[in-house]
Amino acid sequence: MEEITLALAILLSVGFAAAKLAQFLHLPSVTGFILAGLLLGPSGFGMVTQETIGAQLEHFTQIALMLIAFGIGEHLEIQKLRYTVKNVVYVAAAEITGAFFLVSLGTFCVLVFFPTKNHLLGLGAKEIALIAFLLGPVAVHPTHQGEGLGGLLIEESMARAKELGWTRVILVGDAPYYGRFGFAKADFLTFPPPTNPDRLLYHALEEGAFDGVSGMIGKADQS
Repeated sequence: MEEITLALAILLSVGFAAAKLAQFLHLPSVTGFILAGLLLGPSGFGMVTQETIGAQLEHFTQIALMLIAFGIGEHLEIQKLRYTVKNVVYVAAAEITGAFFLVSLGTFCVLVFFPTKNHLLGLGAKEIALIAFLLGPVAVHPTHQGEGLGGLLIEESMARAKELGWTRVILVGDAPYYGRFGFAKADFLTFPPPTNPDRLLYHALEEGAFDGVSGMIGKADQS
């Protein structure tokens, strides 16, 4: 008991003296208490150690924690706490909603106004494979040429493709001939050689089906 009393006396006297010194130096009082602990503890003179009086001061520790908790609760007001919690909730909700709206708006603008720049979102041409209907070759036996059978085959083929859900048609052929069926030169597409690029044509069975489309044409089973 005498050892505990002496330890407490040393702790309090040195602690208060160190706190006053810290205040004199325009530092928080807790700084003085920490320095006193370092000075008296195992790191310093070793006058107060956990092994000697730590277990016997357990009840003092509980009292100190109780006083700290009581002090915190004493300065809390329910009304102010509710007001603060409401503000925190409102601010958090506003930030979440604002961030979601801005990100969604930015993504929408990039996808709509910059379709060929979708690689910025990880949606580049190399990452997306679009399927198109390859028409041809279309040929008519010489004995029946000039009877309109070629045009009939093309129109019926595209009508059937549209019924099956196809929206894009490409072919390799003569642009002046196929142009009357709505085909145009596909400058934005590349067909494997030895195909003549000037003979690569496209036709959209649905408006905007080829918007933002570009790249190399390959087999549908290729990755």
